[in-house]
Amino acid sequence: MAEIDSLIAPGESCRDEVLDFFGTLYGEQAPGYLVIWTKQDKRKTVFNAIDLQGAAAFAVAEFPNKDVYFGVGLQEALPEKGRGKSVTVVAILGLWFDVDIAGPNHTHLELPLDAEQARKVLGWFPLPPTLVIWTGGGLHCYWLFRKLWVLAGDDERKAAADLSRRFQRAMIAKAKEYGWKLDNTSDLARVLRIPGTLNHKGEVPASVAYLECHASEEEYFYCPEEIDRHLGQTVSARIGVDAPASGVYPPAKLGLIEEGCDWMHHCRKDAETLPYQEWFLMLGVLGRCEGGQEMAHLWSKPYPGYSVEETNAKLAEALRAGRVTCGYVEGDLGFDGCGVCPNRGRVKSPAVLGLPRLAGITLGGAREAVQTAVEGFKAATRARLSRTRRWQHWSGWRFGTRPSTRG
Repeated sequence: MAEIDSLIAPGESCRDEVLDFFGTLYGEQAPGYLVIWTKQDKRKTVFNAIDLQGAAAFAVAEFPNKDVYFGVGLQEALPEKGRGKSVTVVAILGLWFDVDIAGPNHTHLELPLDAEQARKVLGWFPLPPTLVIWTGGGLHCYWLFRKLWVLAGDDERKAAADLSRRFQRAMIAKAKEYGWKLDNTSDLARVLRIPGTLNHKGEVPASVAYLECHASEEEYFYCPEEIDRHLGQTVSARIGVDAPASGVYPPAKLGLIEEGCDWMHHCRKDAETLPYQEWFLMLGVLGRCEGGQEMAHLWSKPYPGYSVEETNAKLAEALRAGRVTCGYVEGDLGFDGCGVCPNRGRVKSPAVLGLPRLAGITLGGAREAVQTAVEGFKAATRARLSRTRRWQHWSGWRFGTRPSTRG
């Protein structure tokens, strides 16, 4: 018990560790309020974000008997109820990801067995985490920004939430490749554990401690645009696109695609703020349309960072990669319009909606379009299906399995 007693005895070193952690995340002049939440009594305690010493002292006083968490997103005002909401977050420190590890604290089996396995989930992304913290039952990983991202209004808040969501979905998709099922913790009001405290979930308290800390190394800090760019560049190599088509298809009609796909309409309407990942996937559709190169530039121009050279290069890359799938738009991009799409389950990619033979899908449905094509074929060739399900053709005097060659 002496070892446990030493773990739970608050002191100057614990307070300094917690204070250094908060200082690394938020600096000395952060806006808003920092929420500290204790699990056992489900109580929030709120500190002005510049009072990091007060927040650290409180966390150290509480952790011997309680699980202590902090809200990663600073709140714009004092939360009236609960721990605060994502829609009231005024600043975020970076991006984060929670990797649970199999053990007594987690009952389901679809998890990494240890920290070494858990790191495989992180290794695919080209930017390494700034901090990796052992929580007593998994890893909390942070990719810290070079400076706090202060969210100036709803549009920036939505952009931050979108980046966090896409980042975590990419991580979760990577975990699935290993057969692991990890939770999405991308909400801006998420609470996470504090290094220097204890995890009381098991019979014996476990230390919450650093496994990696690169707080003094500038190259381990990033800007949102840098993460977004690297996140987008992994799309074609990993998820979200069909293999390039082996057949030769005529150029699709963009008007039919936009009419039949709300996501493509969103890409055009919101082009000024469209994230890299969606822009790249959009190019893969536009490039397969009539006047594809011209349309790619026309739809890309509203973006403030638009350039002819980058658009041409990414258009070529997107065409080599393949077509974005409807499943990826709905499941990984989280586009809400897919749930009410009349073509849901009927087509695999928005790109096929503009093909001449499939244009009828948006109006009459797949079954009707196929039936129309079959009737047209029968009328043109005077063909029928035999009882053995083989096409027979009218030769002028009888039905046979081969078209007549007689003049």
